[in-house]
Amino acid sequence: MLHLLRPTLSRLGWQCIESFTNVDGGDIDTAGLIAVLDIQNGINGWAKATSTAIPQELDKYFEKINSANLVLGFGLTPAMISLLERKAIPSLDFEVSPLRFGTNLFWSARTNHRGIRQALESIEIFDEFFWNEAASLSAALAWRGIRTVGEPQKTYSIFIGQMPIDLSLVADGSICSINDHKDMIEDYFSDVDEVLFSPHPYDTSGEVFFKISQDISSIKLTSEKHIACCVRTLQRNFLLYRQVLLIKLISS
Repeated sequence: MLHLLRPTLSRLGWQCIESFTNVDGGDIDTAGLIAVLDIQNGINGWAKATSTAIPQELDKYFEKINSANLVLGFGLTPAMISLLERKAIPSLDFEVSPLRFGTNLFWSARTNHRGIRQALESIEIFDEFFWNEAASLSAALAWRGIRTVGEPQKTYSIFIGQMPIDLSLVADGSICSINDHKDMIEDYFSDVDEVLFSPHPYDTSGEVFFKISQDISSIKLTSEKHIACCVRTLQRNFLLYRQVLLIKLISS
């Protein structure tokens, strides 16, 4: 992200400085910080650290951030967002947008600064744009003879499988699995006839599918390409944001 933004920011006369964990060669002593916070070292400790409030006496661990006029982040944790708000440092946090039906990838962003928020809202890309892109994608697939999934009289949603070993899904400071969100997932699927489960390419065991399918009878395993599944679900007049939130939940 630094290489992406540095040319523009440099033309504005802004100095860009990176700050990240010393494990990756940066300046933040993550292990020392976790030890002072009395958090268990390991995967579960890391998960807890993402949401643990950082007290003022530990600001010394974030020297570069303390002197910043603006912090640009990529997936800032709740702990870091809370730190920036406490110190009244404007922030702009980027993620790759979960809406993936466009010709290009887009950013989604959040900020704690009213002026930045107004600027972002002025260039917001609305969901209708992605519906048009999905229609173009559907036409391109049809032209190449790639069939979409399902029957015209049924409604569908898609469930992109997560790897069982993926430990990146964090909620309330804890590592969690898809089954921990079973009730939420079932609610997302409550108004469709079938749910197409497309497993992760490297999940050869089918563990995730068999666990969730025991509780949600409408889930059906499919070997079709993700993109063909997605186009079919979009054609069935789904609320796009509901489907995308689900995909983002299980692939974060």
